[in-house]
Amino acid sequence: MFRNPVCIKEMKLSVRTKKTAVGLFVFNGILAALGLFAYYIMFDISGGTSYSYVNLSSVIYLYAIIAVMEMAMIAFVIPAITAGSIASEREKQTLEILLTTRLTPWQIVTGKLVSSISTLLLYIISSLPILCIVFSIGGVTVWDMVQIMLYVFVLAIYLGSFGILFSTIFKKSIVATVYTYGMLILTSIVFYAIVPIVYAVKEANADGKTAVDVGNLVVINLLNPLISVLALICNQIVTARVFQGISLNGMSNNFWGNMEPGTWLIISIIAQLLVAFLCLFLATKRLNPIKKVKKSKQA
Repeated sequence: MFRNPVCIKEMKLSVRTKKTAVGLFVFNGILAALGLFAYYIMFDISGGTSYSYVNLSSVIYLYAIIAVMEMAMIAFVIPAITAGSIASEREKQTLEILLTTRLTPWQIVTGKLVSSISTLLLYIISSLPILCIVFSIGGVTVWDMVQIMLYVFVLAIYLGSFGILFSTIFKKSIVATVYTYGMLILTSIVFYAIVPIVYAVKEANADGKTAVDVGNLVVINLLNPLISVLALICNQIVTARVFQGISLNGMSNNFWGNMEPGTWLIISIIAQLLVAFLCLFLATKRLNPIKKVKKSKQA
């Protein structure tokens, strides 16, 4: 995959720009500031210089806070990196030249996605010292860190596929970026809000005798990266009951409501990767020059 000419070209260009260096500095600066602030409040400081009380049991929550913050920042960066990948080629009037090469539309699309993911890997690797701050006290294993990194990779593919798809649909990078951020909001915030809204409506119309639940509606949150992150963190540090409350799965009385966070995470990763593959497949259809020629001849 890394031998893809498009991927090699994009990777070389990305590391040579000031935008990448500035982005890394800002990303790690914000994450470090938030992480150190969370680290600071885990201790009761008196007199401004001495530690009077150390709550070691709260260190595990420091890990959860930093991990969730990093996931949120990565999710915010992904659309900005991927949404203009194809649209920028069209704006520079180089897309048609790219399509005349021996590269297939699938190679072009995957090359753009892999190059974007490689840029995100720089963000992830550079932030490891900040995430590993919890090792100074303990309570977190290396396997926990590996799981976080693996899901960040899945998150990059999932959200990046939206950016690639919209980049092939719209001619302007700004428009593609807006729609990609819109999908991020839809899958994370809107999907999360739908479940309690439906539950509240059903509860308002209930007769008080039958149990109120949303049924299989919670399935939409399999595509919610926010719930997937919560499932990962809860599977590492807290019980399944806490996950059911935070993820709102407890509003369903069927097997979805009683599902363990680890099982939910696996199913959600599979669902998100399937959606990502579908988006990439549709993007290749949009880029297929042969299909465009056939349509023009029929017209």
